[in-house]
Amino acid sequence: MYGEIFRSGTLELTDPPVPADVPVMPDWLAMPGNRVLMVAAILLIFSALGEYLRIFPYTFRSLTRPREHAHIQHNMSLVYTRNYVAMCLLLPFCLMADRYFLYTPSFAGVIPAGWSVTVPAAAIAAYLLLRRLLFAVFKPRRFTSELEEAYHFAVYNIFIMLATAMLLTVAAMLPFSPADMTVRTVLLSEIAVAFLLTCWNVMQILSLHCSVLGTILYLCALELIPAGLLLYSELR
Repeated sequence: MYGEIFRSGTLELTDPPVPADVPVMPDWLAMPGNRVLMVAAILLIFSALGEYLRIFPYTFRSLTRPREHAHIQHNMSLVYTRNYVAMCLLLPFCLMADRYFLYTPSFAGVIPAGWSVTVPAAAIAAYLLLRRLLFAVFKPRRFTSELEEAYHFAVYNIFIMLATAMLLTVAAMLPFSPADMTVRTVLLSEIAVAFLLTCWNVMQILSLHCSVLGTILYLCALELIPAGLLLYSELR
């Protein structure tokens, strides 16, 4: 032991060499695929800027006025604009989720590093699909087609505002070079707030034709189950 510490009469306090078989995490931005996707995301944001400015007042009002979701569905032009903007913001959202490890389930370890952005994209697709399936099974009685559309697409409106807040947050924090975990915590907090807003809006929509107890039960079945499964897969 002392022979390892004192070599040729010199006190050795240098760190031991790192074993060659220890994997080194590659730099996220250094991956060519991520660079290409970042350029594509920037182009998508600029291409949708005009449509975004048009739909922004409606999606912003929908955060506190649940009936605004139905109002958007009445206007086919707004529906097309909203869907287009949401699709354009999907790639930037997935890139931020991948870059800051917002969704890292255990099975993501088998995904090659260059393809890891598909993990949050698949999670979003699974969440929306499960939401649709649960609604088909537990559809409230006397629910009109207008309210049904407002329910399904309310998450699109809130997603636009969430992606906007996340992009602004990352842009504001990057000049200060914060730790990844700090950015991750802030972004996860914004996602949590967006989910609570989604639940509140859905609750208001359901309450138009459901009792208080029915609204709570439907909210648990339609919103908490998909979110709970998503959280469970993340914690495994």
